[in-house]
Amino acid sequence: MLELPETINLGKQINDNLKGKTISNVFITENPSKMLFLNGTLDDYKNLLTGRKIISGKGAGMFVDIIMDGDMTLTLCDGIIMKYGDSSSKLPDKYQVMLTFEDNTFLSFNIAMYGGIQPFRGTSDNPYH
Repeated sequence: MLELPETINLGKQINDNLKGKTISNVFITENPSKMLFLNGTLDDYKNLLTGRKIISGKGAGMFVDIIMDGDMTLTLCDGIIMKYGDSSSKLPDKYQVMLTFEDNTFLSFNIAMYGGIQPFRGTSDNPYH
């Protein structure tokens, strides 16, 4: 599970590195984990996230929120591992979801054991969020 100091730090790193970037594409693993908690289906994620601009990041409790334009938020929880890289970085061999940005950088999400990658508009309906 993500702990509070970690989520606060991840929110800061999102603000430092991703703020203002626009998502150019969303890649979904061909073999998703059965322990991945979704909001909808992975196929929906490409339509929901492509073209969105990142406004900010915020860590709170066990959640990390990536806040985007269009009232869209991508929330991450539990055992999510994020990897950020640029065109000189090796793409990860395993990921559940990968966002690429217009400046040729990427952010990949993988789960350690179980975790959530959940986009939503407005307010999350997760009672723990």
